[in-house]
Amino acid sequence: MSSTILEWISFESFGRHLSDEEAESLCIQIGRILSSSSVQVLAIDICNLSARCFLNLASGLRRNSDSKLQSLILEWALEDSSAVKHVADMMNSATRLETLSLGHLGAMEEEYVGILSRALIHRSSLKELKLEEVEWGAALLLQALAGDHGNQSIERLYLTEVDGLGGCLREVLTSNPSLKEVRLSSVEMSPEEWHQLGEVIRDKDRATNIEINFHWGDEWESIEALVCAASSEVKDPTVKLELCPSNENECMLSLNLLGRVLRGEIKSLKSISILASLDTSGTNQDRPQCILSMNGKTGETSVLKQLQLFVPSYDLWNDLLLCLRGNTSLIHLDLSGFYLEEEAFRDLMGLLQVNLTLQEINVSGTSWASDGKAALIEEALKQNQKRQDSITSNPYEDSLRQKLGWKEMGAIVEDSRHGSEALGKK
Repeated sequence: MSSTILEWISFESFGRHLSDEEAESLCIQIGRILSSSSVQVLAIDICNLSARCFLNLASGLRRNSDSKLQSLILEWALEDSSAVKHVADMMNSATRLETLSLGHLGAMEEEYVGILSRALIHRSSLKELKLEEVEWGAALLLQALAGDHGNQSIERLYLTEVDGLGGCLREVLTSNPSLKEVRLSSVEMSPEEWHQLGEVIRDKDRATNIEINFHWGDEWESIEALVCAASSEVKDPTVKLELCPSNENECMLSLNLLGRVLRGEIKSLKSISILASLDTSGTNQDRPQCILSMNGKTGETSVLKQLQLFVPSYDLWNDLLLCLRGNTSLIHLDLSGFYLEEEAFRDLMGLLQVNLTLQEINVSGTSWASDGKAALIEEALKQNQKRQDSITSNPYEDSLRQKLGWKEMGAIVEDSRHGSEALGKK
């Protein structure tokens, strides 16, 4: 006899179609399910439920001493702030809760922020906290995560459009040893606050990966302040930066920053993504002939590990290959935004003769993904890994590789299916 196990409950936008009594009745039914089921995810979106509705949910969950609830997601879910005390009750009852996501919540009295922060502190199973457009987000973080008595289990903190984070973030990063990953998206701070955050990232004893998304506006001064302040000559980089330029000037500033990172002048970035959403047709005549330049440097001092580029209407291919020729840090290259032709494939295979550091090249979404070239690239990367492993025992090959340019050496591609070797022309 088969049985069905309910693991996910999600309801969206029903509040506008139900009366208060109907919504409360529905939450009583859901509370009964929570009291006896193995539900792992509860998601409420665009419902603006009353405090009584959340009381019904919390009452049901409280009766389940073996609750399996792991994720609680509340987006536009609270009609008024008094419902927060029942959300806190739900957190206290969900002993396996690992993810809490709160989004689009307006002003809240200090009393209720305190109630929620205490629930966060005591929920030792929690691993991930997400806040989006939460007006009291900074106050919550200071109370719940900062200091010696803050939550010590949360490892991942994701913040989107949360204001007033300047001093708060510095305090949390400095005093909370459990955080392994912090993601900031569309967060507004002054250049001085970004500079101070960069200094905290640079000086922090325990490494925390920081992922930051900038959608520009007037943010270049802030970007510059952060990446320069976080740069270190002695510590590995921990910052992942995503830039989304929307005009010609922003695009050139982003590419200039990439050049500085590839030259090793800025050492704070572990990863950089430049994802442009602009039409730059007709502006090519105003651009410098060489957009990315090493300025005579080899790139051996670069610390960048991952690079993603999507910049339409820019001819970056040759510049990029020259920048990566002597690079010894980049292991992941995302080319999914490039228009890639046959000549570009030969160029890339030539690059792989002198760059043995690259381990992964993403060409999904391009013609190479379906015409067999992706498989050849993957095989070349595998062969490079073997060559890299044998460098210490065969230094002559490495010396020859460094002396000869990739056009002189040609491209060597091994067909793994037939075990044959195809030699590129010199």
